Amino acid sequence: MLEAIDHLPEDEREVFSLVRLQSTAQTEAADLLGISLKTVQRRLNRSLILLAAALDDLRPRDRPALEPHP
Repeated sequence: MLEAIDHLPEDEREVFSLVRLQSTAQTEAADLLGISLKTVQRRLNRSLILLAAALDDLRPRDRPALEPHP
């Protein structure tokens, strides 16, 4: 997981670190980085997509799909 975070593009890694690892509010992260809240949200979303793709091989393949709730 840490290696996957290290391989994120710098902008996404910076936002991910502030918001998800350091528990900084998104508005505060925007202020600290001098960017808009929307940019923080886009970078965080992209970081999560990239991490999900990078870590996809950790998901068990033989796990049955969850049944929908009625």
